[in-house]
Amino acid sequence: MAKQRKRKIPRRRPRPGEQTSSTWQQGHEFHIAGNGQPPDSKMLEQMTNEFRESIRNSPIWQQMVDQFGAERAEQMLLEIRGEVRQ
Repeated sequence: MAKQRKRKIPRRRPRPGEQTSSTWQQGHEFHIAGNGQPPDSKMLEQMTNEFRESIRNSPIWQQMVDQFGAERAEQMLLEIRGEVRQ
């Protein structure tokens, strides 16, 4: 029997000016890397608020409230903030 070759699937390269990004979690930190200009303070605040809201709507929020109480869970949520590193 002859060995079959797998056909390579060509990867599409990003077009100039096209946004590409990557996200990952390392320990307790959530990272986003992408090309282009870094976000301004308004955009960073919006990203932080959206992430906080996603935590409020996730099952982990109820676990935080049960374990720490509503007031402390809210404080912990407000401690979450986005920052730009270069």
